[in-house]
Amino acid sequence: MTAWKWNRRDKVSAFCRASGIAIPRNFDISHQTFRYVLVDCAGSPPVLHPHSSYLRRAVIELAAKDPGRWRIFDFKGMRELVLDEALTGLSWLREIDVRTGWHDVSKTTGKALLSLGSNIDAERNLRSAFTALRQRFGDVAMSIVYRFPAVGFDGPDFLNAAAVVDSDLDPFALNDWLHALEDAHGRDRSGPRFGDRPLDIDIVFFDDLVLSGPGHLELPRDELRHAFVLRPLAEIAPDFVDPRSGCTLAALWADSPEREVACEPAFDPALPPCPADAG
Repeated sequence: MTAWKWNRRDKVSAFCRASGIAIPRNFDISHQTFRYVLVDCAGSPPVLHPHSSYLRRAVIELAAKDPGRWRIFDFKGMRELVLDEALTGLSWLREIDVRTGWHDVSKTTGKALLSLGSNIDAERNLRSAFTALRQRFGDVAMSIVYRFPAVGFDGPDFLNAAAVVDSDLDPFALNDWLHALEDAHGRDRSGPRFGDRPLDIDIVFFDDLVLSGPGHLELPRDELRHAFVLRPLAEIAPDFVDPRSGCTLAALWADSPEREVACEPAFDPALPPCPADAG
């Protein structure tokens, strides 16, 4: 843990030096919950303000009260959040990724690549989830459903799949909608991070956005490195380009160290269940 903290401290210190931002002596930049911060630009040089939160909206709302004074930084993604002063409230938010440039997250439509999984009444729950996606978004590209061993804990195998939808919801609203779908299938969020799941659906990509937000929203999703996410996605969207690596999903899967992870096809969600399994 100490090494992790020092690495984080070094990265944040270097970012602040490059941006001309002063760090107060009492500001603990190695704190584990440190993420979003305000920079007070009233004086010279700008100074980090001791207000940090994983709830980005709280920081933005505070900055919006005096946009000429405050700048907002995300020190997990090492980027600045810019609130356009020409428009009101929170209706226009852009994120600058210091490595790849502008990302407009005010858009309300986009192509979402989803990862689905279940190890409790898995086939029934996944078929139900695919039905709900089609009813809400229309045409849905669906991968074969694969059986993978559980990751992070000892438990029954998971059935995993991928889907691509054209979403009329922004990524934050889509994430909320998917959480509601999980809840409708009996998802219990009080348990451990790694455990049995009646239904788990994550947004892995939303167009080329790179961002994070409430409800464990991370784009792209870090779990992309696992075969149970990458293999089904590469099957239905092989030419999709990961905005971080610049590689297609087909290329990422071809080079994946998890290509040899044991898995087997379970069923095709585009086909009706076998009569023996219909009940």
